[in-house]
Amino acid sequence: MALHAHLTIAKMGAEQDVHAAFETARQRWQEYSGSRRILLEKLIFVREDATNCWVDLAPIPLGRRLVSH
Repeated sequence: MALHAHLTIAKMGAEQDVHAAFETARQRWQEYSGSRRILLEKLIFVREDATNCWVDLAPIPLGRRLVSH
């Protein structure tokens, strides 16, 4: 199984959970000493299924035209 670096943007239900996640992310980012640049090649919209697995719904490649003019 190949590992890929990723960035997760999630919808959270409870405001308290959002604040706790934000504080954790803020602290980790402050402690991070590596490069703060990323190459974003694609977006993938996902949904969590009943077995707590992520199901890819819509992969969207970036940096190319999706339709020709």
